Amino acid sequence: TVTPSNAVIQRSASKAFVVTFAPDSEQTETGTIIFTHNAAGSPDTVTLEGIGVETDLVILNASLLKGWNLVSLPALVANDSASNIFPAAISEAYLYDVNIGYQTSANLEVGVGYWLKFDSARTTSVTGIPFYEDTINVKTGWNIIGSLSDSIQFESVTSIPEGIISSQLFGYNAGYFSSEMLEPARGYWIKVNQDGKLVLRYVGSRATH
Repeated sequence: TVTPSNAVIQRSASKAFVVTFAPDSEQTETGTIIFTHNAAGSPDTVTLEGIGVETDLVILNASLLKGWNLVSLPALVANDSASNIFPAAISEAYLYDVNIGYQTSANLEVGVGYWLKFDSARTTSVTGIPFYEDTINVKTGWNIIGSLSDSIQFESVTSIPEGIISSQLFGYNAGYFSSEMLEPARGYWIKVNQDGKLVLRYVGSRATH
């Protein structure tokens, strides 16, 4: 199965799809996903290959402040709507594009940071499939990026091409602060000096949440 089964993707944007399959054995299995779209070259076919292994769901707890918070999707979920993941939010989710500015988004995408507002401090639990690495598209200037399902050090973040990161990492907690860590469910400001990609990878022992 592929979740979601369809999506509207803006020009130069991206969308994460969760692919799930139940193999009969631990042997390698292959399959194809066909993407039908309204751009040139439709349809596109993607070949997949995988080996069945057990993947446990995790429960990640996000501590939220009263007022505005910088958040991100901490796990892969079947329903990635902002209202499903953060049901207590009293605002729409806002993402930032350096060329457009702020815009609302009904769904949350892995690797992207969002502004959300809450009327009181609270903790929200998110259940999903954990992910421990991600490659995030960034544009020249400031970007709000997401994080992984476990904490990583900012100094471990690499870029493609190399050397495009031109700022510290900034989180938000009733005010901006320079952060040495990327924490699950958080969003962060970062500046790059040219279009490229940031590579986030967790390499330590996986914590239990």
